[in-house]
Amino acid sequence: MPSLHHKERLNENLQIGVQIGKGTRGTGYQDKEGNARWVGQGVWTCEIKFPGESAVYRTTKVKYDPNTNSDKQQAIRIAYEIFAGYSDRYGRGLAVSSVNYVHTLLDRFISDAEEDTATNKRLAAEGLPPSKKIYGGRNFWNEKAYIQEERITRLYLRKFAKEKLPTLSREAAPRIENIKKRDLDELDPWLRDNYPKLAIESRLKIITTMRHFLHWSYTNNYIDDVPSIARPHRGGTRGARQRMRKEITPEIYSKIVSYTRDRYLDKDRPRYQRDYAYLFHLWIMIMSNTGIRTPTGATEHTLVRWEHYNPPKDGKDTATLFRPDEKGHTYDALIMPRALKYFERLKSFYRDRKMTTSKGFIFRHPHNQYYGKSNKKAGELKIVKGDPIYSFRTQWNNMAKELNLHKSGTKDNRVPQSERISPTSLRAWFITQRLYSDENVKIELLSRCTGTSIGQIEARYLRLDMDRSYQYLTAGGYDDGGAEDIEIDGYYAGTSQSAYWKDKK
Repeated sequence: MPSLHHKERLNENLQIGVQIGKGTRGTGYQDKEGNARWVGQGVWTCEIKFPGESAVYRTTKVKYDPNTNSDKQQAIRIAYEIFAGYSDRYGRGLAVSSVNYVHTLLDRFISDAEEDTATNKRLAAEGLPPSKKIYGGRNFWNEKAYIQEERITRLYLRKFAKEKLPTLSREAAPRIENIKKRDLDELDPWLRDNYPKLAIESRLKIITTMRHFLHWSYTNNYIDDVPSIARPHRGGTRGARQRMRKEITPEIYSKIVSYTRDRYLDKDRPRYQRDYAYLFHLWIMIMSNTGIRTPTGATEHTLVRWEHYNPPKDGKDTATLFRPDEKGHTYDALIMPRALKYFERLKSFYRDRKMTTSKGFIFRHPHNQYYGKSNKKAGELKIVKGDPIYSFRTQWNNMAKELNLHKSGTKDNRVPQSERISPTSLRAWFITQRLYSDENVKIELLSRCTGTSIGQIEARYLRLDMDRSYQYLTAGGYDDGGAEDIEIDGYYAGTSQSAYWKDKK
């Protein structure tokens, strides 16, 4: 606790005085001969003390001059400015003696998220439901969510706080209580300026993580309310192409179909590998003919289930796939007539392997899998036959690499979303085909059956090249209706009129 000289009380919780240290503001330093150098008179400092709180000392940075009173009056004005912030904190029931810098709280936020993730993981191991929700979110903490938000906080939010959030004139870092909505609205412009390759979806994730942090701060009484943050607009047409994922062309789609089909028809491969290649092929065909958001993680509620598959019945021609909770959307996805064949072939595949198709997940492991010799659990069961297949990410990445669908990135130098063919591109392919199939298609109906915004579909609609409509439609198999089905080794291999077999001739 520093000693203050020439003290004067300004109110019951604030007083100022002169703190004498060394250097130009204090007693000076002695040289080799013992003489004092750089002697000063001290600096005006304020002492803030509330009942039940430790005293806080803050310098006004105004030098003490015994020969004039103007410096003291300047110090008093600054002291009241400093006091105002602490008084506001005390009035809101927050600890006055602790300093809640944004970067420090971000670290605590991630630390709490890590603990909550560990708690949910322990509960899952005991067969119990999770208890720790993401702050301000609808989902519960899991390993994937924690890793994503830790990375976003480390790479973006800490830098944003340091570079853009305002600080008091005498502090080096911003405090959470001093942050206003207009300051937070600068997050997206700052991201665009400093990380121009970030896709709009990535920027939205970063803003969402900032919102989670603000909800955490509110829960812990660091702030009184959670301000909204300006978000980038996803719809419209200006710049839409740069914001969207790279689209699948008819040429790329044909390559994907041929690549996946060749792998499961390759008789030199073990049956085990051919089965998984067949499932990957049918997954692509179903995803590209329903327009749903492709499940890519370990969140079970996004996986497709047989109970949600509604084939045509009662004289109706339309088949649908119920999506109960897909990124906040609940809707009936449209299944194109051709895709019904893929569902039925999938059922036949599972029946041959004595697996039920009346309920449960549509894509499941057809074989038991065991840990290899290099693992400590060698010989132990790793995956049980019938377990859900959460994603085909590895197969997709291998295919993208072999077909050179896009540039290969690294962990530190990722390929921008607008230049990458991803499983979500299958959804864009579905929407584009629907738009090409009927020039009078009702965009609002297409929006409803794909669970996406009208603005997104309008942006795609205005970029259509109708001269290429035939290429898009034939690549999707619209030219082989009524043709004979081909089956090889129990696998469906397309029709006799498909582009695949035409290329083989």
